[in-house]
Amino acid sequence: MAGIVVLSNTLLDSYVGLSIEDICPLKFGKVGDEHNHCAHFVSHVLSLNDSLHLGQTCAGMIWKGRQHGAAAGCIRVNDIFNACEDLEGPDDGGCLVYYTTRGNMHKDGTMGSHRQKHVGICYNSNVYNYGNTKDRVRKDKVGGLAHLYGAKTITLYTGFPDGAKALTLAEIKALY
Repeated sequence: MAGIVVLSNTLLDSYVGLSIEDICPLKFGKVGDEHNHCAHFVSHVLSLNDSLHLGQTCAGMIWKGRQHGAAAGCIRVNDIFNACEDLEGPDDGGCLVYYTTRGNMHKDGTMGSHRQKHVGICYNSNVYNYGNTKDRVRKDKVGGLAHLYGAKTITLYTGFPDGAKALTLAEIKALY
């Protein structure tokens, strides 16, 4: 069963232009680092933390992180995808959207760990996602990332995981 998440343009637009350094209260991730922060961003906004047991979080990546599991965010796209129910297309109330290649999908419908995978929050005909090239949250039109990995790109949608809830930046920071 999908989680109940209340989104708004105001909430999501408030993240546009922010870096992961601005968002992560545990300070995992730096502008220009080698990490892909799309799942990390989505997870902080939706409070996909250690309590949901989705997979590796930013808390496990820093020395004092285990003491602050509620402030953590899941950092792997496939861990999020594999914990959610598939949707046929975008949901008007919001959902998650993924971009990967068909070769990254297993026969059982789960997503693999291949490097070519990306996640964003789809809401009101837009995709809010972390662009690693410029290290900032972006707002793209639905369909605007359909060729992210070339002609082999596939787009998938899921609901939100149980326990997800939308947080403001102030609420994220207050968790630490």
